[in-house]
Amino acid sequence: PLDKTPDEESGLRFSTIFSDLKKCSPLFWLILPIVSSLGSILLSKVLFGSQFVDHVLSRVDNILNFEDTLMLILRLAIGALGEEIAFRGFFVGKGSGIMGFWPAAILSSAVFALAHLATGSTAIVVYDLTGIFIDAIIYSLAYRYAQNCLVSSISHFLINVVGLIFTFLLFR
Repeated sequence: PLDKTPDEESGLRFSTIFSDLKKCSPLFWLILPIVSSLGSILLSKVLFGSQFVDHVLSRVDNILNFEDTLMLILRLAIGALGEEIAFRGFFVGKGSGIMGFWPAAILSSAVFALAHLATGSTAIVVYDLTGIFIDAIIYSLAYRYAQNCLVSSISHFLINVVGLIFTFLLFR
């Protein structure tokens, strides 16, 4: 028979989400990425006008479908959860035991940022990847303190939703 990976090893613990949120200062780790994202969006408007938003929207165009809001929310939630399981629960979780937290978090965040690479002007691409890298470091810290990638998934999902809403309020 197949053995199930213990929750402690997978980084995905549904049964302890509320206690894990309490132990990691959830408001800080859930709000910090949102503040970071909003600041990044505002700064991008000053630096690049609407070109940065056009770049980001071209990168996420395949998942955005505003005709079906429920499906859009599900895509954002499932995408955030999947990325957090892979990059924080697995990469940071397992990598921390091999190389320590910071090397695992930095390497994972770099790979995460590169996974979001899209074509465009060098300045915009570098700005985009830097913001994604910083957010990934924040998600890694949230995971480290909670030891539950559901916490970083919530943060990731919120940043996607708030960033999307704020982008459309500011640029459309």
